Amino acid sequence: MHQTALNAKHKSHGARMVEFGGWEMPVHYESIVLEHETVRTKAGLFDLQHMGRLRLTGKDRVAFLEGIITQAVASAKPGMARYSLVTNEQGHALDDIIFYTLPESLVVIVNAGRKDKGARPCGLGARDTLRLEAGMPLYGHELELDVNPFEAGLDFAVYLDKPFVGQEALARIKKDGPSRRVVGFECEGKRIPRQGAPIFSGPEQVGKVTSGTRSPTLDKVICMGFVPAALAASSSASLEVEVGGQRYKLRRVDLPFYSRTRKKK
Repeated sequence: MHQTALNAKHKSHGARMVEFGGWEMPVHYESIVLEHETVRTKAGLFDLQHMGRLRLTGKDRVAFLEGIITQAVASAKPGMARYSLVTNEQGHALDDIIFYTLPESLVVIVNAGRKDKGARPCGLGARDTLRLEAGMPLYGHELELDVNPFEAGLDFAVYLDKPFVGQEALARIKKDGPSRRVVGFECEGKRIPRQGAPIFSGPEQVGKVTSGTRSPTLDKVICMGFVPAALAASSSASLEVEVGGQRYKLRRVDLPFYSRTRKKK
């Protein structure tokens, strides 16, 4: 199992270590909720060394990257970073990435410093609850090989006015509309619907949960999941999720669940 340069530091701070994508990584130190709240109110420090880093150089670096990701690269000025996806010929997500434009190169961060005063070390657990509150997709959950960016609500990251792998397929999907979409829900009760939990409309299973947790910020059970596009667009659809053999009502809410600029309901 791979280890980052901070592995010993994690253990000296009492981290609970787990295997994550072939790396030994901290899932939490004291508690996920404490680390989550620290990020919301002060500052948190995460170890990202397990993520892949690629540096592209040469005169054709922009054209090369333009041809394999969904975002516009040429218009990104030095110092800018953009979120994007890598898709196959069918327009399905192979990975989501962030690229940085530097004066003489492009740096691409793919899936698997200085410590400010007051920052608390944070693990994978808090990272997951924070990204879920923000309505952000995670590969292996909201993004998979059979999911396209429009289904995952990532329209903003797809720039169709250029050729790239999957561009033609994505243009067709945008024109016709995706058959399903990721939706945010609040769930009644205290049981947390986890990935794969079935979503029902009456007696019919119509979708599945992709991620779920109890939101430390909102103090509510929240989840995201795929449902047919028609149900995703309906504010009156009556949906339930099954957890442990019991059905619980779902209330559709707009994503993100939490925003610093949006008041809690």
